Amino acid sequence: MRKLRFLRNMGWFETFKLLCEIGLIPLALGVVLLIRILRPLILIRFGQLRSERIGHFSLNTELYLCEKDVGKQPISSIDLFCHNYPISNKQLKKMWDRTLLVSELTRLPGKVNMKIPGYGPHTIFVPPDRDIHGLLTRTNTHLRFTDEEEEIGRRELKAMGIHKGSAFVCFIARDNAYLESVMPDQDWSYHDFRNVDINTYLPALEQITSEGIYAIRMGAVVNAPLINYDPMVIDYATEFRTDFMDIYLSARCKYFLTSSTGIDGVSMAFRRPLATVNYVPLEQTWTWIENGVFIPKKLWSKDKGRYLSFREIMETRMGLFAHSDLYKEHGICIVDNTEQEICEVVKEINGRIDGYWSYSDEDEYLQSKFVKLFQSSRYHGPILTRIGAHFLRHNQELLG
Repeated sequence: MRKLRFLRNMGWFETFKLLCEIGLIPLALGVVLLIRILRPLILIRFGQLRSERIGHFSLNTELYLCEKDVGKQPISSIDLFCHNYPISNKQLKKMWDRTLLVSELTRLPGKVNMKIPGYGPHTIFVPPDRDIHGLLTRTNTHLRFTDEEEEIGRRELKAMGIHKGSAFVCFIARDNAYLESVMPDQDWSYHDFRNVDINTYLPALEQITSEGIYAIRMGAVVNAPLINYDPMVIDYATEFRTDFMDIYLSARCKYFLTSSTGIDGVSMAFRRPLATVNYVPLEQTWTWIENGVFIPKKLWSKDKGRYLSFREIMETRMGLFAHSDLYKEHGICIVDNTEQEICEVVKEINGRIDGYWSYSDEDEYLQSKFVKLFQSSRYHGPILTRIGAHFLRHNQELLG
């Protein structure tokens, strides 16, 4: 009955597409059988790119190619892809389309392949967006701008008021605007625990521009313009935003200041350093980014009347809570990072990149205690990202 209701609700175009697909199944089946017969001579595989979310579209795809480079994927196989829809970024699609073998014609054979036993060798399993094998530090980025695109990028930077050769930082504070705009039929409130007030970034932006660095506010859709009067802080999200510059800026920034949202995956794919603030859930924090610095949100327990330690969060699995209601059910209030904490992260990552930052023996001791919490987690491999030094010094009780 459910399928009948679905068919009744389909428009004429969707119905036509379905009938065409059904009519082409015998041809697709023949293609799949031929490919399987040819496997002793040549391995052909089918896969789908997670094109509908920019973070997955960029980082998952990049990690697949990294796995190819190091032999974790069959090196000599012919891999054929199709896109998921809607496309999150047309420029990123253009760049992947000239890097990979992508065609809509592979969609139906890929579906048919999955319905027949023995599909495994002919299926591309694109890895998740967690670099637990340290691949990003062992390989080069697979995304490339053409000479023409580089010229467009320079021209657009000039139009934004950024002088040639000037350094700039991208920044973004996660809110609910994008998902509610692009996918309004789905309730995204379960993600609200990750949202951040961008005004808490203002002292950090002052710190950035005081060092002669431009600060560019990113975001495809945002709740409100940024109220700021510093000419070196550019509200790109509301004034200049294009699909092309989303990728170009993320690839060419000095570092990306983020609260963990999709577009920072582009910067990771281009091996840019990340300063991540307000990260939650704790156990899933990004630890594979060279020169990366992060600080998490803190969890206040109403029952205990105090903040939960990192160990308590990890051992009770709260470090994996990915739904707002789970925190409410456990009597947990999520506390955002302060303006000062965010500002200190900006100081630290800039100093690390420029080579003048140094850590005391106490900093290294506190860092080693923090790292030990992650060594048994399946979500982590080599831990390259540091938790903010200032944050740890002023929250040592969280290491207990």
